[in-house]
Amino acid sequence: MLPPVPSELTDFAIGSASWMTGLRTPAALVAGSAMSGLNAYSSGVSIDFESDTFPQVVAKRSIGVLLVTSFILEMMVIFVATVTSTKLLGNVDSANKINTMARSSVGLMHRGLEFEYVIIRFGFLQGLLHWLCSVGL
Repeated sequence: MLPPVPSELTDFAIGSASWMTGLRTPAALVAGSAMSGLNAYSSGVSIDFESDTFPQVVAKRSIGVLLVTSFILEMMVIFVATVTSTKLLGNVDSANKINTMARSSVGLMHRGLEFEYVIIRFGFLQGLLHWLCSVGL
């Protein structure tokens, strides 16, 4: 049985900031892994257009592209999550206040921080998929 949904609104600024802060650590780990893979890839892989087949050339090039985009996406997640959580935690002193009253922290992000929520979720998952695909190739 599901717990009842609270009918009263409470302040979820700290909960939402904690959610965003919690994604920074795995994003940093994936970004570091992507940089490490890119370093190993750039020093160990050479493309020989005469002996390599076309699928081999495409695979070798796509590994570099996937690692670079994974790093960029994960760094974007780190920066957006840091700025948004700082904005939420410093909301009292801000001139443009965010209404942090909601029934849940995800509800607050859906209502008041849609763009940041989508950027963080999309960037983290897409960066993780890019890194995994590069490892798979």
